[in-house]
Amino acid sequence: MKRYFAIIVNNKVKNVTAVDKDTVEESIDFLNTFFNELNGTWKYVDNTQEKNKACAVNVNYNSEEDYYYTDKPLNSWIYNKDKYRWEPPVPYPDGEWNNKNNINNNYFWDENSLNWVLKS
Repeated sequence: MKRYFAIIVNNKVKNVTAVDKDTVEESIDFLNTFFNELNGTWKYVDNTQEKNKACAVNVNYNSEEDYYYTDKPLNSWIYNKDKYRWEPPVPYPDGEWNNKNNINNNYFWDENSLNWVLKS
């Protein structure tokens, strides 16, 4: 069964790879044997869990709470640990703001005023 693993070095993902071994333990042993020069920790990435959806090369890993996250996009934004994403500090005016439909939204975030501004 193919499983995905990330190599974590100083709480940063340096590589993600797939391994087709019978168990997670066998996969990690294989990775440690053939990629031991990376000097990091291999971690199984269960991409069915929301906390692992952001796992990719160069993203951050919170080892204390076991989740992946991107760099902070803007100074004012706050990390929502329940949704595993960065969000503006002011709620979106037309319901829930969503990264995926950001282009089609009626407002845009203005970092200078720290508020949503209606698109013209």
